[in-house]
Amino acid sequence: MLRLRAHPGFLPGLVKNTLLTLSLFGSGAAFSGAERIITLAPHLTELVYDAGADEALVATVAHSDYPPLAKTLHRIGDYQGIQVEAILQQRPDLVLAWRSGNRPQLIQRLKQLGLKVVTTEPESLSDIPQQIELIGRLAGTLAVAERRADELRQRLAELTHRHRPSSPVTVFYQLWDSPMMTLNGQHFISQGIEKCGGKNVFAHLAPLVPQINVEAVLEANPDVILLGERPQIAAEWQQAWQAYPSLQAVKTQRVHPISADVYQRPTARFIEHLPQLCDVIQNGQKK
Repeated sequence: MLRLRAHPGFLPGLVKNTLLTLSLFGSGAAFSGAERIITLAPHLTELVYDAGADEALVATVAHSDYPPLAKTLHRIGDYQGIQVEAILQQRPDLVLAWRSGNRPQLIQRLKQLGLKVVTTEPESLSDIPQQIELIGRLAGTLAVAERRADELRQRLAELTHRHRPSSPVTVFYQLWDSPMMTLNGQHFISQGIEKCGGKNVFAHLAPLVPQINVEAVLEANPDVILLGERPQIAAEWQQAWQAYPSLQAVKTQRVHPISADVYQRPTARFIEHLPQLCDVIQNGQKK
């Protein structure tokens, strides 16, 4: 399972061998036409909007801040806890949950109370448009969802053909500093880096979100360091790396803060902003 600190961005990760899990009353039965939807993670909120189902969205969790209209939604909890009573008060006919980000006890409790719960887990970049289509089916907005999904698939295909360097750019993605944490090759962010012609220097590690140390980064000596955090914290990390002038990324001034909200949520925004990430990786252009 995903092991990482509590983060305002609710960083979604991957669970090995888990793709899209549909669970309704624990039976997996299908349903559609939801009119009162609650999301239990910020990235799910974004996906509901992309599926054209936002008119049915009645509540979500803290840090669901995109698109801006999502900020006006009723809040039923945050990464520290979800209020079951608050969910019941909203009378939802569909609850969208995040398998590795929401506690299994919570999901089970909601099912026991008779709520329709669908859990999903992104395991690859292609799962993002697939999840948009799933939400469209559940909310009765499949035509809108399919159009959006097709747009995203086309963007991914274009990136695949555009970035095929003979020598990949080596990349270290810093997720946290104490303990220092990164991502392995199974993570959707690492897959995005690969789409851009980059090579995650810690792709080989077994945990999805491995703990490492400065010595490991020095040994890997990446061409580029990406700092996935809020601007103020990322700026502190960027300054801290200047203490290691022998690092290739430091020597060439290619230590770049990037938006955690954009690049640490498996959403349409992630795919849409991949060209900017590719510019950073390939050309050192900060976007």
